[in-house]
Amino acid sequence: MSGGAVVVRERRGDEVAACVAVLALIHKAEAYPWHWPQDAARWLTPRNMLRAWVAVGDAGAIAGHVMVRGAVEGESATVSRLFVSPGYRGLGLGVRFLELARDWAVENGRGLDLEVDSERHAAIGLYERMGWRKTGGYVADWVTPAGEPVTLLRYALA
Repeated sequence: MSGGAVVVRERRGDEVAACVAVLALIHKAEAYPWHWPQDAARWLTPRNMLRAWVAVGDAGAIAGHVMVRGAVEGESATVSRLFVSPGYRGLGLGVRFLELARDWAVENGRGLDLEVDSERHAAIGLYERMGWRKTGGYVADWVTPAGEPVTLLRYALA
């Protein structure tokens, strides 16, 4: 990471490949996502994506990503595909992304929710510090690469 400014803005279509490259680094280091998607670019551009943003650092490097997805018409949207490159952590980008998603939801008259693996303690701590409240949880219908069950927790913006 450099001392330069990081800009958070709407993601452009030509940035998906760079987002995939950052995601690959995170996957290798932290197993997020647990299973590498068959088509990572498509995983970052699902049909139900409503909006996506990136953090852009030095020389246009992708520093992080987040999206909201859901039905085109509906009451709620879901924060999804939130990640920050290890070299840009500690700058508050997770907070900025969540605030941006919240502001978008308010402007569009939607509720906002998310799901998180119960073992992602740093992420859970961030969500709870920002006022998200746990609304439930369930065991996913998939397992970790080691065959362990995954419990997903649901949160909603309070």
